[in-house]
Amino acid sequence: MLLAILIFFAEVTAEDQKGRSYAAKCTTKQCATLKRIAYSLWIAVWAVCITGTFSVCILLCYRCACRRTNQSSNKSEQELAVSPAEENIFQSGRWVSRYHQDGLWYSPHFQQINFDVIQDSLEGDGEDDVGRFNVIGHTSNTALTMSMIKRYPSEADGYEVKVDLEWNSRQNAFVGKWFVHTDMYQDSDRFELKKVQAMKNDIQ
Repeated sequence: MLLAILIFFAEVTAEDQKGRSYAAKCTTKQCATLKRIAYSLWIAVWAVCITGTFSVCILLCYRCACRRTNQSSNKSEQELAVSPAEENIFQSGRWVSRYHQDGLWYSPHFQQINFDVIQDSLEGDGEDDVGRFNVIGHTSNTALTMSMIKRYPSEADGYEVKVDLEWNSRQNAFVGKWFVHTDMYQDSDRFELKKVQAMKNDIQ
């Protein structure tokens, strides 16, 4: 259609050998109408071209602005979403634990745990339903896990409990399982460990 308009305008405005266009030579009412139509179409073509170019520019600017806004928003979310590792979840101090056995939770049991962030290790002591215990183990700041062994010096058979835990950000606690394996007894069930200072409510 655009090509037809350009051809029509070219025919109307074409000059002869004396430099006169068809529109200039034509003096009838019909010719004058053709002249107005030609120039109107030409103006319309230019208006469409200018408007289209302007619209494309606006669209490109809008898309660039949206992209910058999204990048800024993503950056803000990343800055606000501080990972547990950055919050240093392995904090030395007083911790409270509970364990599940035979359908019941047993708690609270307090222990002092000291972390060595360089060696990725831990040690401490505490007391639970079995008695006084010492605890040693290791941590992973990458996987956000903790493995430890609870030893009970008062138990003649060297009774030990192995505990494997993983950080749960929703509970703000380490959750996992405890394991006991001796010649006389073996069992396993759920276990939870939480920093005392971090508690807003008792472990439920």
